[in-house]
Amino acid sequence: MSWIAITEEDLLTRMSGSELEAFRAAGLTEGQGDPIATIILAVVEEIRGYIAAGGYTLGLPETIPVRLASAALDRIVWEVMKRPGATIMDTNDARKEANEAALRLFREVAAGRFAIEDPATGETNRPSAAWGSEERLAL
Repeated sequence: MSWIAITEEDLLTRMSGSELEAFRAAGLTEGQGDPIATIILAVVEEIRGYIAAGGYTLGLPETIPVRLASAALDRIVWEVMKRPGATIMDTNDARKEANEAALRLFREVAAGRFAIEDPATGETNRPSAAWGSEERLAL
């Protein structure tokens, strides 16, 4: 399928297990749910907002196009890292730059300038006819 759900296992391709666990545990209060799952979902929903703004057809809830998965993971890593009191360990600003590049890509999606997969066919998804180029260019 051309649309996927991002999982913690995917996140482990960008962070070590011990690094992820340290961020998961940092700043937790009693009774608080898993912050990592919440962050993943929040970023996925943010990305779906960019997709919808571009006039594209959305896939199943909690999924994004495979073409955006790498950028999504960069964005999730940044959000995980800043969660515990904005404690960010980022040698040479590599993760900051990856997050900024991801946000630029998502803005391109919203402007209709980056092709994503149609959730039903897997073919290149085009913005709906009701969403004209004037609206996309105004973004």
